[in-house]
Amino acid sequence: MLLSRVCLGSFLFSLACSVQADGFFRAAELSPDVALKGDGFYQPTVLGPTGLTGWMLNNSFVVREVGPDSPAGGRVQPADVIMGVNGKSFGDDLLFAFGEEVMSAEVSGSLELTLQREGHEQTVDLPMRILPQQSETWPVDCPKSEQILSEAVRYLASMQNPDGSFDTRTRVVYGTIGLAWLASDDPVYLNNCRRLIYWYRDTDQVDDPDNACWGWGYFGVFTAEYYLKTGDRSALPTCKQLIRKMAQNQYRCGGWGHGPLRPGEQEGYPYVAGGVLNAAGLGCWLALELYEEAGIL
Repeated sequence: MLLSRVCLGSFLFSLACSVQADGFFRAAELSPDVALKGDGFYQPTVLGPTGLTGWMLNNSFVVREVGPDSPAGGRVQPADVIMGVNGKSFGDDLLFAFGEEVMSAEVSGSLELTLQREGHEQTVDLPMRILPQQSETWPVDCPKSEQILSEAVRYLASMQNPDGSFDTRTRVVYGTIGLAWLASDDPVYLNNCRRLIYWYRDTDQVDDPDNACWGWGYFGVFTAEYYLKTGDRSALPTCKQLIRKMAQNQYRCGGWGHGPLRPGEQEGYPYVAGGVLNAAGLGCWLALELYEEAGIL
């Protein structure tokens, strides 16, 4: 399998949790230029399985949302500033340091946060679910990775609508969900894959102008892997539609942009004007390589 294991924590959190939020930030503030007391805010961040989302602020983390049924629910509040974890400061790499302590907490069952609330420092203990210890070979031959993936794909199957769709318009998600099911190697999820492909085909998702190269690439990789695994010829019409779309929207230089190309246009797209976008084009290239391997191209 191309994708042997996946990490879906951020996506699962966004689908599963209603959150307590303070409403402080607005869409216009999602920029590196946002400042608080002269310091810059950076990428919105999910703190793993704690149920917390927020913003990194230098060597601390400003809480913006708290999942009510998560370990942090009822213990951490929006606008709390987390300064350290398990008695340690974060140092220069907040996410790496936090991740290391989360792994330890999933063995011990407790994660201690040092935070400031309304100017006062305090510690808060989060009860963490105990999981198998991570193996040195992770994510392969790792009981912890196997458990996380098993629970993730089961949850995703529960979120799929009867027609095969999902309640999201984030196009890359369709392909990554399908890849997660395939990566589980559980045949029960092949029907979920099939329903997703049928919905994608029957609702003309491939012709959606907002689908663009991102969606074509990810869904192309998924459908190619699905065909390689199952030989299900009912997926071929969708595969061939995707091949045509990717071919039609390839730039003369060989790459892809955000896409799609407009009538009469050779290169460029307002979102990333005039340039190749390798992050999007890589998926298209990989999908075409896999289609060729599968004998479709």
